[in-house]
Amino acid sequence: PSAKLSLDDVKKLRFVEDVLTEKPGETTLLFGPHSLDKTTSFYAEALKTWIIYGGHAIILEQNPTPFSENVLNCGIGFIKANQPHWSRWAANQVKHTDRADIVNPQHPVFAELSEDDMRWWNGDSFLAHCYLSVKTAGKRDTVLSRIGNGLAEDELMPVQYDYIEPGYSIIMMERNIGKGAILVSSMLVGEKSSNDPIAAKLLANLLAFY
Repeated sequence: PSAKLSLDDVKKLRFVEDVLTEKPGETTLLFGPHSLDKTTSFYAEALKTWIIYGGHAIILEQNPTPFSENVLNCGIGFIKANQPHWSRWAANQVKHTDRADIVNPQHPVFAELSEDDMRWWNGDSFLAHCYLSVKTAGKRDTVLSRIGNGLAEDELMPVQYDYIEPGYSIIMMERNIGKGAILVSSMLVGEKSSNDPIAAKLLANLLAFY
């Protein structure tokens, strides 16, 4: 699934089922950009079991499709959402975001990065084209990055919401499942890692952490 990334030190697998032969506690599965398909959906429950036994999975940005609406049956999916024109996270007034908030700056994923790095990748372009849909939130979940959805119709000032409330859209989160974990990101880390230094650093941090 990582075949769409140019990573020399990553073992590329031809078939999803090959993952199941790897030792869970010693392996990290990396799904490259837009790689979720009918095959990964077919093996979703088996891959989730692999994670439960200690495997780790990183899911990079995906298109919102039936194959990505419930990633590996873990309750996290990819969705499209409009950002209000007054949202400071989407000054471009479109369905994309050009900046993001770091919720957990101490997390190793953000090592040597700051919130100033989470904006205008490549100088003028987007960080994400879609967002994460979380069916249910658990105590073992960690939201790493999100954007604000602007003010609600009855608000004059921004209000602090719980992360599963509609005041925010999540774009990176980590979920512990059994002995393992899955990290899902809609940031364009995979697409832009070859031409944007911040995206490249985020990808390097992801691989180093997992």
